[in-house]
Formats: sequence, C-alpha cells, structure tokens
Amino acid sequence: MRRLLARRGFRDLLIGQTVSALGDWMATIALMLLVLRLTGSSAAVGGMLVLRLLPAAVAGPLATRLVRRWNRRRTMLAADLVRAGAAVLEPLVPEAWWVYLWAFVIEAASLVFLPARDASVPDLAGEEDLPLANGLLLASSYGTIPLGAAAFGGAAALQAALAGAAPTGPSYLPVFVVDALTFLVSFALLRPLRELDVPAGAVPGPALPGAVPAGGAGVVAPLGIPLVRRLLPATAAVALGLGTLFSVGVSFVREVLGATDAGFGVLIALFGVGAVAGLAASRAAVAGGAGGG
Repeated sequence: MRRLLARRGFRDLLIGQTVSALGDWMATIALMLLVLRLTGSSAAVGGMLVLRLLPAAVAGPLATRLVRRWNRRRTMLAADLVRAGAAVLEPLVPEAWWVYLWAFVIEAASLVFLPARDASVPDLAGEEDLPLANGLLLASSYGTIPLGAAAFGGAAALQAALAGAAPTGPSYLPVFVVDALTFLVSFALLRPLRELDVPAGAVPGPALPGAVPAGGAGVVAPLGIPLVRRLLPATAAVALGLGTLFSVGVSFVREVLGATDAGFGVLIALFGVGAVAGLAASRAAVAGGAGGG
C-alpha cells in the first residue's frame, strides 16, 4: 500500500476520483429528489437512475475501444470540464426534459472518461501493484456512498433551516455546484500527469489473456472477450435493481414516512454502510475459507 501511494501520479488520480465520487453521490441523491419534485413519479426517478447507471455498465467496454489510441490525459480533462458545466446546468430549468438532457450529457462524458482513466492505471501504479490500485479505485467509487449521502443530508438540513421547508431559487443548486467543483478538483490533479499524453495503445506490450487484437472489429470487439460477455448481464441487472430500489425508496420515504430530504440522505447513507459492511464480510469469509483450506 505504501509503495503504491508513494507514486504521486496514482495518488493524485485516487484523490481526484474519491473527491469526484463524493460529489457524484451527493448530486445523484439531489437528482432523485429533483425529478420526483418535478414529475411526482417514482417511475421517472427510476428512469433517471437507469439513465445514469446503465450506460456505464453496458457501454463501458465499447467506449474502451474508442479511446484506445486517444491522448488519455486530455480526454479525461475534457470530460471533467464537460461534466462540471453540465452539473451546474442541470437544476437551472425546472423541467424534467432539461434535467434528463444534462444527466445524459454527464453520463456520455463519463463513458469517455472512465476507459481513459482505467487505461492509465497500469502506467501510474505499475504492473506489480495493479490489482491493489484497481481495488482502491473501485473503493473510491462505491465506498463514498455513505459519505456523499451524509453530506447531502447535512446540506439539505442546512438549506431547510435557512430557507424553510421549501428551497428558494433553482432546486438543490448548491449541491450541484459542489458536484461541479469536485470535477474541477479532479481536473486540477490530472493536469500535471503528462506521462499520460502517450495513448495507451501506442507502446507495444505483452498481450493480456483474452485481449482483443488492435486490428479487431471496431467498437464491438470487446464483446469477444468472455469475461466481458459474462459481466454485462450482471452489471445491467445491478443497475436496473438499484434504479428500482432507489426510485421506490424515495417515494416511500417522502410519501409514506413523511421524512425530509435530509431523512432520505440518511437512508442512502445507511444503505451505503450496509453495502460496504457486506463487501467486507464477504471478503473476510472468502479469506477465511481459503485459509482453512
């Protein structure tokens, strides 16, 4: 761990992604409540969540093919700027179509950002620490759920205390501004990493097991990798399941329990804590089983 975090490039990438993920989860919760307020429909909330979760799960391997030979640093910098601008624009017009439009823009930019980021990890972390580096990045994405939810709950409680039960001005604008600022933090930390200016596919290296040849058949080539084919249905099912859970949950908390926005933030925070605890327990069980064998 110390050796990996001593690498400044990877450390900056990890810090930027952790901060950005924190802002993303704050904004995701605000987005659910905003769509519910505009439409009064839990189905609309579910549709928005699917729009945010499903593209990254399904189209990520395809986007990886597109960015294979792009400048990774500039690709990530451009995506961060696009996402920062879209995050600020999202709550400015109180219309569902407007919110959906900018949510789609953010996810489209993320589909470009994530493959470029993942292709940068071997160069920044080194092959010997690659599994640990990938694990830390995954933890930064999902381990921040309870923190982002708690931060949203605090922001919602403060807003309610200052402006009464109904917020003034564009709904949840401060939360989306914070999300935009987190993208700019990521931008600032990625900007000095000029070693990523060389595209990932520019330097020949040993072929990975199951890798697609460089001259493969376009963006559908990743579907030829058995691991990708096995993971796509599961990741799509998880995205749809989370969309259903949260869309029903937001209506239940607001309409049945009569809870505030802060209360919904607490619910999501508890969900995140449970998910992290379950993952830790499953890893401990696997480790214990391996040790017992």
